[in-house]
Amino acid sequence: MSLMADRRPGEDNSPLLPTTGTTEHQTGTTTLEQNESPFQPITSSRPLTAPLLASLFFFSVAGGPVGSEGLVSILGPLVGIVSIIIFPIIYSFPVAFVTAELSTTFVKAGGYIHWVDAAFGRRAAFLCGYTSYLSGVVDSAIYPVLFCNYYVASFGDPGGVVQWLIKFGFIAVWSTVISFGPSLVGRATVFIGVAILLPFIVFVAMGLPQVEPHRWLEGPPKETTFTDFCAFVTLLYWNYSGADQVSTFASEVQDPKQTYPKAIIIGVILVAVQYLLPLITASGLVTVDKGNFTDGSFPQVAKLVGGDVLSFFILVSAWLGCCALFIAEVFEDAFLLLGMAEENFVPAIFARRHPTRDTPVVALVFGAVLLLCTCSFSFLQIVAVDNVLNCFSVIMELTAAVRLRWSQPHIPRPYRVPVSRRVLLGLMCLPICLSLGVMGLSLGSDPTGMASYIVLGLIVVGVVYNEIRAHLSNSVKDIKGRGTRR
Repeated sequence: MSLMADRRPGEDNSPLLPTTGTTEHQTGTTTLEQNESPFQPITSSRPLTAPLLASLFFFSVAGGPVGSEGLVSILGPLVGIVSIIIFPIIYSFPVAFVTAELSTTFVKAGGYIHWVDAAFGRRAAFLCGYTSYLSGVVDSAIYPVLFCNYYVASFGDPGGVVQWLIKFGFIAVWSTVISFGPSLVGRATVFIGVAILLPFIVFVAMGLPQVEPHRWLEGPPKETTFTDFCAFVTLLYWNYSGADQVSTFASEVQDPKQTYPKAIIIGVILVAVQYLLPLITASGLVTVDKGNFTDGSFPQVAKLVGGDVLSFFILVSAWLGCCALFIAEVFEDAFLLLGMAEENFVPAIFARRHPTRDTPVVALVFGAVLLLCTCSFSFLQIVAVDNVLNCFSVIMELTAAVRLRWSQPHIPRPYRVPVSRRVLLGLMCLPICLSLGVMGLSLGSDPTGMASYIVLGLIVVGVVYNEIRAHLSNSVKDIKGRGTRR
């Protein structure tokens, strides 16, 4: 089925094109005055400023070194350190800059579903939003699991029932915080971000003078398998993915033209640095391998340089990192679902906002219920499913960005990536190829094969649902049309 030729007679499948401005019938394209931006909704108050957006970007992608330990232990410090430096250049920056360009063009809740709609039509837009939403829900489920893993690593296993209660309490508390609105969410992530990074700054400052640089040159262990390589690539992608998610709440951002470029530059650099410095410190202090440096190991390494006090604060930082990552992801997913409801992709009830807080309360509750179901999967399965679904949606978003440069070059872009369309195509090729590779390797990282079945099942359900939705929409319009003619 072609995603580009999916328009049916009678269904409102037209892409989200501007309806105001000056139209020129030249080569079948539509142009607008450059000072007009019909995609920007009229709103009297947008709570997210550049610092708040940068903080949300940071937590959409990273949120602290929590969960990054495997980057230097799976294939050795040398491969891990080089990858941490290179990956943001070839992946994070291209995706982030495209996100900034199209978030200032389509300033609406839902973000990239509007790019894909304008480029490829409504079926493609639904699939992009659907897979991205599921990826977000699965990704959100990682953080209660990580929070619980850190608890177990520090205090021992309290038993299955207590672990489930810890995860349930985590989801309930932070979902409630999110319900208080974008401004509070933005401020909370800034505060938590400072609290997270301070202990690691102390750890790096105390640990770097003691490191043995030769440890950084250790390569992959002799017993490294293809599954280890898959796990490393999966983890690397997971730790750097998410830049596109900050488009989903573009309707809440002040002065998008100025705010988005500033926020994404700060965000990408901060993400790379906060991974690099703690990991080179840890890998320079101790021998890191798959057995002794895994999720939850930072507090133990910190104890070597700062004693029990620093170890405790690193543990608190890890817990806070899980909380802030969860807040950012659930917040973005709620606005994505809201945007999909506004476009009639999902029932209109998901577009309902709180009368005073202006938050999508129904979308938040629905996401929390899905999270409780997803938390039962293993960490490896969650990451694999998350990466495959996320890669699928990111590939659609990036190809949509390139197509729009060719098919609709005159759409007002308040911020524009300062390259030609051919250079943009070249820049997008590498992230797209990386995403395709990560999809295969992520599935290969799950030895049980369960992740493959989950992904396949979810995509089939989405396609079937969308066909039924489109058919019902056509039927209703046909009935109304016949009634009007009579």
